[in-house]
Amino acid sequence: MRHNRAAVIVAHIGNIPVEEWLPFVAPVVVLYLVGRRMTRARERDVVRVMAEEPLDEAAVSEVVERWRHKRPNELSSKHVPVFWPPGPEGSNAAELAERLGTDVGTVEGVVEELEELGYLERDGADGELWLTIEGYDLLNDAEAVLLQRAREREQAQALEERRAFEQETAREEQRAQDEERAHAT
Repeated sequence: MRHNRAAVIVAHIGNIPVEEWLPFVAPVVVLYLVGRRMTRARERDVVRVMAEEPLDEAAVSEVVERWRHKRPNELSSKHVPVFWPPGPEGSNAAELAERLGTDVGTVEGVVEELEELGYLERDGADGELWLTIEGYDLLNDAEAVLLQRAREREQAQALEERRAFEQETAREEQRAQDEERAHAT
C-alpha cells in the first residue's frame, strides 16, 4: 500500500496554526510578488511624471469624472488636490495645506468631509492623515489620470518629433532632386 504524501506547510494566521497544501500556497506567494512588483513600477512611474503633469482644471475634471462613475455626487473638484499624488498619507492638515498652497482652515474642512465619507482617518497626537481602502481607490484613480495624461503628452511629443523628422527628410530629398536636376542641365 502506497501513501500519498503531499507537502504540508504549517502557517499561522494570527496565533492560530493552519495547515496549507503547497499547491495552494505557491500561487498565492507568486501573486503577491507579482502584485508588489507591479505596484512598485507604478509608483516609480508616478514619481517620474509628477513634476511634469500639473494639477490644472482639465486634470481635475478628468479625476472628478472618473470618481463620479463609482461614487455619484459624493466628491467634487475641491477634493481632488488632497488625492493628487502623493496624497495625504502620513501628513497632517498643516503639512497638507502647505503642500497645496492653501490655508489650514480650508484643508481642515475638506479633510473632515473626507473623514465623514470614509476616505481618510486621523491618527496620532498630531492628527496624521491615513487613507482607508476607499481612499486608496481615489488615489489610484488620480494616479491613473496623471499617468494617462503623461502618456498622451509623450505620444503627442513623439508624433510631433516624427512629423518634424519626416518634413526634414522630405526637404533633404527635395534638395537632392533639385541638385540632380541642376547637375543634369
